[in-house]
Amino acid sequence: TMTRPRVRDDNDDSEIKHILSHDVDIVVILVVVTDQCEQRRLGCLFDAHNQATSHHRVYHVHFCATSERALELLVMGNTTFDLVLIDIFSGSGLQGHALVPLIKAKVPLARRPSLVMFSALRDGPLALACLGGGASAFLVKPIHLDTIAFPGSIAQVAVGSDDDPAAHLP
Repeated sequence: TMTRPRVRDDNDDSEIKHILSHDVDIVVILVVVTDQCEQRRLGCLFDAHNQATSHHRVYHVHFCATSERALELLVMGNTTFDLVLIDIFSGSGLQGHALVPLIKAKVPLARRPSLVMFSALRDGPLALACLGGGASAFLVKPIHLDTIAFPGSIAQVAVGSDDDPAAHLP
């Protein structure tokens, strides 16, 4: 199930005017995670970032509970996502780590977002497999925007840090 974006309330034009009146990058993110508690936690994390007035980047976050639905949204292309955060173990059905090759095969390169995998497990071989399969990064939960071992925010990692991702494996 996809929830409403968390950046703004469609009935509140003041937030839109605030965003448009400043030099702000809007990063559109799809988070694929089954656990509703984790969805709420990540939603609060991005909301807190967006409400801080000192940032020049705003996260427009959509949530999706299954890998199958995520693939459907990415293939349809109605929304262009800059980044997809994927829980490695996303409930029943298609697991998150199996989503990477499907996205690479079915989403045109021009619309293909950066893919960042995350898990509660520190599993080096799985992380290397994800990175080797095309993921931009592998993060260990809990995710904190200010403590990621890459320079800058998740979005900066996803759009192509010059860092070697393997150097940051757990």
